[in-house]
Amino acid sequence: MREANRKPTIEGKSPSSNRSRKISNLITSRGKLILQLIDIIRLHFSKEENKPLIKGIDWLKNELYDSLMFKFDESTLAKINKLKTENQDMKYIVSWVEEYSTIKLNAQAKKQFNDNLQTSKRKSIININEIKDILVNKRKSQKLKEKKENQNFSNNSFDSNGLEKSQNENSINSDEKEEEYLKSSSYKTLISLGVNQIINVDKNIMDFNSDLIEHIEDEYFNIFNLDKQVGRENTLGVIGYYIFNLYGFYSLINYTAFENFINEISAGYIRENPYHNDLHAGDVTQTCLVFMKKGKVNDLVNLDIYNLCALFISCMVHDFKHPGLTNAFLVNTNDEIAIRYNDKSVLESYHIAQTFELIKNKPKCDIFKDMNKSEIAMMRKRMINCVLSTDMVKHAEIFSLIKVSTEKYKINQGKNANKFFDGLESMALFDMQQNFMDLFIHSCDISNPTKPYDIYQIWASNVMNEFYLQGDKEKKLGLPVSFLCDRDTTTIPQGQIGFMEGVVLPFYSSVVNIFPGLDYSIKNLNYNKTEFIKLKEQYEKEKEKKTEDEKK
Repeated sequence: MREANRKPTIEGKSPSSNRSRKISNLITSRGKLILQLIDIIRLHFSKEENKPLIKGIDWLKNELYDSLMFKFDESTLAKINKLKTENQDMKYIVSWVEEYSTIKLNAQAKKQFNDNLQTSKRKSIININEIKDILVNKRKSQKLKEKKENQNFSNNSFDSNGLEKSQNENSINSDEKEEEYLKSSSYKTLISLGVNQIINVDKNIMDFNSDLIEHIEDEYFNIFNLDKQVGRENTLGVIGYYIFNLYGFYSLINYTAFENFINEISAGYIRENPYHNDLHAGDVTQTCLVFMKKGKVNDLVNLDIYNLCALFISCMVHDFKHPGLTNAFLVNTNDEIAIRYNDKSVLESYHIAQTFELIKNKPKCDIFKDMNKSEIAMMRKRMINCVLSTDMVKHAEIFSLIKVSTEKYKINQGKNANKFFDGLESMALFDMQQNFMDLFIHSCDISNPTKPYDIYQIWASNVMNEFYLQGDKEKKLGLPVSFLCDRDTTTIPQGQIGFMEGVVLPFYSSVVNIFPGLDYSIKNLNYNKTEFIKLKEQYEKEKEKKTEDEKK
């Protein structure tokens, strides 16, 4: 376990919360790459047990966070310069980071770089040497320019001064040493590590409209636009990377392990499913982030970094390998998954079990490898409970808990909400936090009608089409068609109006009463309900007209 790296990063609970807010507002996709580049370099040198260098790298990363991405103050610059003079490897790590943060490629080089990135998306291959040449040649040209400037300055001003000539000769020797280092295996290793990191991350988050990712914490964020810009295979990962950087989860989970894990999770979702797929997982995860930001839900619940991490990972995996069919269908068809889980929370049990099988069977995806046994046990318990709570059978139980407690404590627009936790200790506190974690993930899972109308329309169409496909299968098998699944008798507006009125609106009304920062959801719900009633009326008029035309 990397205790030296472990820092409290609970939003609003430590000095690092300011840093999190700064990163969420100002960090760029390139900035994220640099921070992750430093992580990979640190991992490389940690194998050599170079403790002074590791200490310097950790300090540098913290300064990059605190400096709002490379806007250093004088004292920081002084320490960076001191680090450069004290350690050869540190000098070039710092120089590499500084260069990458400000590198301006010419038009041809930039086109070549972007073309390579696009190729890598298709073939997972990129010409590393071409990017090396761009970076190394830029460094050489910069040093050559500095060298000429130094020579001109020396010739013009200090030609008769032996002392200054001697210093200039030393600088030339220093340049020669740098040229030698550029050819060394140590520098090539750093470049290779950096370029490989660019390949792994740039193709995911660099080449798209940065304005989109800046709105990831907002309730009107459009995941379908993100999908178009970064590619379907990267969408869930982009959201995951953002959240992990924001909350400092990399202090718990190794970056490479998480990257492997989220790639496998994303690929494990069946993208042909109209609704229960990786985009739905990304949407639930992003909605949970909105709960944290807009609803400020953690100000009340006070989840620490482990619990937050467990909650967000649960959102990412909550429908992992979903077959696009309901629990009832699997039970009625005597499916092997239903048999395995005894007809209880069939799919939910399957999703979380498959997640932990992935972690166990693929060591490269072991996101828990740097945790101790008690930490792993806690994370596992939290994740199992969270994912099982997404079973709609649990809806009434969760709703009853918050409704009864709201009335008991006379909670009104957040007032008296602290009474949920008053006097709770140890296991009682653990259980109450779990209740709210279950509440959050379930709320996010049924949140489609709380989205802006244009986004909700897409989700409504997707989920109803998935229901219709199941209904078609049930007809072929001679089974009774499940509720909402008959395309001949149930329209999209009919199904969604019932869902809003009977499930989402009453539930969210209670949630918003506890967390008034989520009041946008009620406004969207009421608007969407009105629009879908109009659609329903339009459908009915068209149906009546069609019936009349047929009679004629």
